[in-house]
Amino acid sequence: MALSPKAALSRNLPVPESSLLSLLESVPALLWETDAELRIGFLTGAANSAGDSCVGRGIESLFSSPARAPKARHAHERALAGHAASFDAELNGRDLQANVKPLRDASGRIAGGNRIALDITDGGWRNGRSGSPNTVTLAD
Repeated sequence: MALSPKAALSRNLPVPESSLLSLLESVPALLWETDAELRIGFLTGAANSAGDSCVGRGIESLFSSPARAPKARHAHERALAGHAASFDAELNGRDLQANVKPLRDASGRIAGGNRIALDITDGGWRNGRSGSPNTVTLAD
């Protein structure tokens, strides 16, 4: 009998890519990766209603709210400068608390960023905010 992706991960066993993607798509969050030009290269999670329509496009295609887009862009630019940052966003009626961190290539240079936005609409996850001194929170 095959192990679930969660069970395999907890035992440090390989997980088939399709199972891992299925697991990621069920997380109450939005997960994405950007390159050095802030173009989205990967996007998944249960909060992803955009599908692949934003992949290859700038971060503004995902966070387009006039009030919050500048904060999202600023947080992503800080990640490109080597700093973690966070911001609040709204996407399709869901409140998200996003955290962005630099993504480094094999030589250690910043090549983009890894991001996660947790769905905090119903109050869950809010207590997970980082208090790290290297994190800047950009909220309304």
